[in-house]
Amino acid sequence: DSTLTMERRSSHLDTAAECKEHTEELIGALQKEIDALVGQEHHKERAANGKAIAEMRANPRYIDACRVSTGLAPANGFFTSVAPATSGGRTSSGEAAKPSVDTQD
Repeated sequence: DSTLTMERRSSHLDTAAECKEHTEELIGALQKEIDALVGQEHHKERAANGKAIAEMRANPRYIDACRVSTGLAPANGFFTSVAPATSGGRTSSGEAAKPSVDTQD
């Protein structure tokens, strides 16, 4: 069991690192675009790109990727090393908010 847990944790760390790197590449590209847009006539484009960067940085998956890569616990439930079935009956805030829907009539 400990080997499986270590493999899962390693897999989650790799996935978190990939997510973080990908998002940071996108943020870097947008920042370069912002830096190239000078002058009042490009104000709207700079603002739009700035908002896009802010949204990327506020993404719960990116936040958790940053936390996991620095050794902290994920705040939003992404990249966890514990499977939901073995979490001791606890549910994440996202799961608790979802109502159960019965599709059978």
